Amino acid sequence: MAHSLVNTAAAFAILFAIVGVSFMYVSANSGNVSVTQTSSRPWIGIEGAILTPAIAKAAGTSEQSGFLVTRVLPGSPAEKAGIRGGDRIVSVGNEQLIVGGDVIVEVDGKPITTGEQIRADFQNKHVGDTMQFTIARGSVRSHISAVLEEDPRPR
Repeated sequence: MAHSLVNTAAAFAILFAIVGVSFMYVSANSGNVSVTQTSSRPWIGIEGAILTPAIAKAAGTSEQSGFLVTRVLPGSPAEKAGIRGGDRIVSVGNEQLIVGGDVIVEVDGKPITTGEQIRADFQNKHVGDTMQFTIARGSVRSHISAVLEEDPRPR
């Protein structure tokens, strides 16, 4: 390959891009990393959807906000705590949704209104932490505590 100004400039541009990305990765991932965070992720073991008026109507709940639990994974902290998933499938718009499960209306005393809110609250937790859930099951509200465990799913 002949050495020209264009080839040399292109090679240096690629080199600087790779080195720059490497430095950004190292700086973004160093400093606040602990053994707990790198070796394990907290896990509760639920799947679901944020309530919308259409989902609330299809689920037959009077709750207007919260997180509808569609599935509780076997052996999960949620199952051990007694949180229930759905038991029937309904159509909501053009999609199928499992309903009949608990509606989580508060986590650690804070009302649930968005999925981002749940994710943000969860990211501040560690394996072994306890989360407090206020759930609506039918017309009854109750409080359930769950101890977060290490996520057994592959990364």
